[in-house]
Amino acid sequence: MGELFGLVCPFYRAGDAGTEYELADGRFERFAPSAFERTLSRRRDVRCDLLHNGEIRLGYTSDGTVRLWTDAAGLWCSVRLTGAGGAYVRELVAGRTLRGASVSFYPRASRSFTVGGKRVLEHLDVDLVAFSPVASPAYLATTVTVRGAPLEVLEGEML
Repeated sequence: MGELFGLVCPFYRAGDAGTEYELADGRFERFAPSAFERTLSRRRDVRCDLLHNGEIRLGYTSDGTVRLWTDAAGLWCSVRLTGAGGAYVRELVAGRTLRGASVSFYPRASRSFTVGGKRVLEHLDVDLVAFSPVASPAYLATTVTVRGAPLEVLEGEML
């Protein structure tokens, strides 16, 4: 049935507003390239839920239906789509209802600073719990698409 593929969380890139998000308190949230290293190196079980709805699970890293990796752009995913849920996700992505992704995490190490008058909260290390394809992503640089065949990924490089 194919796979859901996309940029789940971008790393901050100067000049790209889609790689940061303005929080309610006026600070701009960003993720550093180190943010997901712990989650990935410790092979933490991360789930993929549709629209952050825990009742609609698309997969887990522990069962091999979800793969995560990073490159210079950010955290990427591949989710094997199966059954009626997979068909539904394909339909939502094809119709552009699902346009990006969102992450659920616990911050472990962050730093706050001001640059050019902008207050920034940068996450250096987080425990990723889940991610979701969503209709309105906070980070506009996130992407989701559906591919016909699973992608092979090796050490952060797509083959």
